[in-house]
Amino acid sequence: MERTDVIVVLAAVLILVVTAKPLKKVPTWHIVVLAVLLYPVDRVLLSVLESAGIVNSPWSKYPLLISVTFVFTVLTAPVVRGYKARRDRRAGRQHHDQDHDQDHDQHVDA
Repeated sequence: MERTDVIVVLAAVLILVVTAKPLKKVPTWHIVVLAVLLYPVDRVLLSVLESAGIVNSPWSKYPLLISVTFVFTVLTAPVVRGYKARRDRRAGRQHHDQDHDQDHDQHVDA
């Protein structure tokens, strides 16, 4: 293992440690979906780093791929949470409007 590989592994481990706490609130399906979607991006990043001579061994490839996926997961988690909250608020408002309309219709019929 070369010195640059050790540095890459240490940086990847540092990224994993930093992203561990925010990832506790992220659902597993979010991590899996992003890992699948980011695989082509990770491969391009890995090939660029390999051509530059930064990453040479599998000991540095896999932690790097995992840490990049976790960084994107942490960055996109608030977007997913915001979308779900907005959708839930909209559904709650529509449900409230339907209840209000039904109450109004019952008063009109009486």
